Amino acid sequence: MSWSFKAALFDMDGLLLDTERVGMDVFRGLMAAYQMSAPEAEALYRDVVGTSFANTRARVIQAVPHVDIDA
Repeated sequence: MSWSFKAALFDMDGLLLDTERVGMDVFRGLMAAYQMSAPEAEALYRDVVGTSFANTRARVIQAVPHVDIDA
């Protein structure tokens, strides 16, 4: 069997790089500005991480309806 590759893609997030923790810290700080507690923000973050943009957007709108998410 002969293999011919033009490119290779390596997903190191979670393996070599822990960007989820940094992302959660940033998200927690952002949500604190909208009066969301740290535990609530962490739960929301865990609920949406790895899901689609549409799902994340809908969940954030549901959690903080008084915020113009598009702004």
